[in-house]
Amino acid sequence: MLATALSIGVVARRLGCQLPADQIEKTYQAGDLADERQLREYFSRAGVSIQFRRAKGSDLEKRAYLFPCVALMRDSTALVLAGYRKGEGETAATILAVDPANPDPTPQRLQVPDFLQDWSQRLVLVSRETGHAAQDRDFGFSWFIPELIRFKWILLSILLISLLLHVLAFVPIIFIQIALDKVVGYKATSTLTVLTVGVVLALLFNSIFGYVRDYLIRHISGAVEARLSGDVFDKILALPISGFQRSGSDFESAAMGVGTIRGFLSQQVLGRFFDLTALVIFIPILIAYSQVLGLIVLAFAVASGLASLALKVIEKKRVKDAGPIRADRSRVLRETISAIDTVKTLSQEPAQRRAWRRTAAMAIRAQDRREEVSSASTHVTTLLQQVMTVAIVVTGIWLFFAGALSAGSIIAVNMLGARVVRPVVQMIAIIAEFEQLRTVMQQITQVWQGTPERRGSGTPRRIRGHYELNGVAMNFGESVRALHAVTLTIQPRQRVAVIGPAGAGKSTLLRILQGNLGATGGAVQVDGSPLINVDLEHYRKQVSMVTDTPQFFSGTIDENLRRARANLSDRELEEAMALSAFTDVLPSIPDGLAANIDARASSLSSTYRQLLALARALAGDPAVLLLDDALSSVGKELRLKVINNLAAMANHRGIVLVTADVATITDFDQIIVLEDGNLMGDGRHEELLAQCHTYARLWEVEKKLTGMTGGTAA
Repeated sequence: MLATALSIGVVARRLGCQLPADQIEKTYQAGDLADERQLREYFSRAGVSIQFRRAKGSDLEKRAYLFPCVALMRDSTALVLAGYRKGEGETAATILAVDPANPDPTPQRLQVPDFLQDWSQRLVLVSRETGHAAQDRDFGFSWFIPELIRFKWILLSILLISLLLHVLAFVPIIFIQIALDKVVGYKATSTLTVLTVGVVLALLFNSIFGYVRDYLIRHISGAVEARLSGDVFDKILALPISGFQRSGSDFESAAMGVGTIRGFLSQQVLGRFFDLTALVIFIPILIAYSQVLGLIVLAFAVASGLASLALKVIEKKRVKDAGPIRADRSRVLRETISAIDTVKTLSQEPAQRRAWRRTAAMAIRAQDRREEVSSASTHVTTLLQQVMTVAIVVTGIWLFFAGALSAGSIIAVNMLGARVVRPVVQMIAIIAEFEQLRTVMQQITQVWQGTPERRGSGTPRRIRGHYELNGVAMNFGESVRALHAVTLTIQPRQRVAVIGPAGAGKSTLLRILQGNLGATGGAVQVDGSPLINVDLEHYRKQVSMVTDTPQFFSGTIDENLRRARANLSDRELEEAMALSAFTDVLPSIPDGLAANIDARASSLSSTYRQLLALARALAGDPAVLLLDDALSSVGKELRLKVINNLAAMANHRGIVLVTADVATITDFDQIIVLEDGNLMGDGRHEELLAQCHTYARLWEVEKKLTGMTGGTAA
């Protein structure tokens, strides 16, 4: 168990939990980590949730959200699994694994067949406890059981109401039977009046109780949806920024898929389950009328259900095949509309027209193929129901001739048959609906099981902005090296510039300083404390970053600016706008601060967007301001004004500026030069000209671009 505990500790420390290996070893030596139960209790006290589960090799390949996890080996050892890799051109897949007993933390690549041979097919999933039982549970079909148990008394009430509804549904049937067998034969009009009043009252109560039942089902489904929707959104917010590299539509599908689950829960599961209880009432009555007719009804019910299932499976497959075709058609339309300027400039109308007609024709054919199956399903089900009616009537007449059944009973059995067939067909056909549900569940599971952003345990405090980087490295995947062994110091309240050719790692460095990326090697300290121990939420409130593609929130400009800090005063807002030069452009914006913008501020020019983003960052009063090529699209006059204001901005904060405009940073306190992820130089302008070849080369390029002939910027 020691190897398992140490491996869990490795993953837990990645999540921000303070669980030193020596502490785990002491606990093990004391005999407190002897079995799985003690492991759960020990790590639960540290705020870590662990789950033992069986898995297959295919799960490691298809379910990326399992990583990082702990694999239990056959020889009682354990490995930390970091990922499953199969690069382009590689014939064999590998597992990235870390041995907690090995002092070298570098992941080793294990061949999948060799790993599977030694693996016990058991995993330990490690996650940070949130304090919410629903979020701490593993997501799957079993997740819904505790949620439904919360409403056990309501579910019991729905069951009783459903049984009562089925009894009331039998009243019109018995009304018709008595009317045909008794009233018509004896002309008992008084009996007909009593029966009519009774059946009308029964139908009235049936409608009322039916509404109550549907309301209770909607209440339960709505409560489950509210819990799941909130938890999924919390899970999305808890993911690190590196987890958002995939398409945003994946997260949107996961969040919106909760509505699909609600519909399935209310209509398919609860609704059809309680409809199925009709069989408890109707089948005994059907058999009591006639065993022969009862068997005929059940046979047709099963046949209709199987036929509907087979056709729905085919229909679902055709819907799935049509998905990429519809997506292709939407892509052509979206590209044409969003790039209409390019289409018209390059005279691409004929090409886009051909592409649209081709994709539209394919989509229409796919839709026709789906509707063919849907139509066939409807007509086959209708045919079987009609044949069942004929079979009931013919058999019933023979039984009538034999004196075993009355004429009214034949009609009653026929009506009961429809009541029996419908829920049976629906329950069998529900199997075909599971494919869509499984897809939605997988989308949510990708988010739910994703490794959350680590949480620092340090005490929140005001930072000064003194950074020390020691051998910092950042790799993206196996082949992309963004930073390599960068060692430098950034003093607080300084104007620092980061320059270098394209792909030098400048933006990566700023994202590490902001805490949005965790370095894959080396150490980062802020004000003498390791950044990994700092409370990230509090830290990011003090470190603002402005990029060249700022994002906003739908609303007014004033609302966006005030989002940066609660209780922002008007004076502080005006100061932030003045330093960012946003006050210079504000008069030219219709409605001024009251102007509405969307998430991209598409109604504003690129210059206005950048200045607004800078004003918002300054409104938050950050201790460190990071500018990632934030002034590249700003007009020259306004850019010069902002650069002249940098000294005022740096009065009580540090500024780190990524720029390609070398001429504007000659008076900066510190200039960091990067190339291909390596630190090439670190110092002031004059020092770097003499000592750093990369900086001197960039300076010469700058002089040629600006037409300079001397040694200073014009």
